[in-house]
Amino acid sequence: GNITMTDSSISATSGILPAGGSETGHGGNVTLSGQTVNLTNSTIKVSSADASGMSSRRASSSGGNIAISTDGGAGSVTSITIDSTSQLLALLSNAAPGPGGLITISSNLHDNNIQVNGTVEADRGGVDIRNQGTNGQITLTNATLRGDIVKVAALGDGGILRIGGGTHNA
Repeated sequence: GNITMTDSSISATSGILPAGGSETGHGGNVTLSGQTVNLTNSTIKVSSADASGMSSRRASSSGGNIAISTDGGAGSVTSITIDSTSQLLALLSNAAPGPGGLITISSNLHDNNIQVNGTVEADRGGVDIRNQGTNGQITLTNATLRGDIVKVAALGDGGILRIGGGTHNA
């Protein structure tokens, strides 16, 4: 079926550290798979990097993973939407031993589109956005993509990649 997250958050990160504690715990995993997946003003966080000295600080020792995929619908549809106020986060501080996490967003069906306008960040990890549908499109509009490795690919014979502003750091 369809997955819609509006004004929501999912946290699968490590627990609260004791005062003066160092990074500990592994990031979690979140997988969303449906006919369509739409995130509006929502956050998925699978590992944390709160600053030292904060009360109720969370700081993971390794990154978590987020996987969003779709089996799409009939015809030309936007099967995955990450709106401008949504965030996918696998955070790590510089002091964490690592490794970083991986955030994947994927569609494999003909004529399906992926729209990313929000923030996708995998500190010391990877971001992989791919559409393998025959005429699949990926549109990045003012998106923020950040990771040691950032891959964005429209791989079908008629695939289209549109980049309209934003910040992309690898």
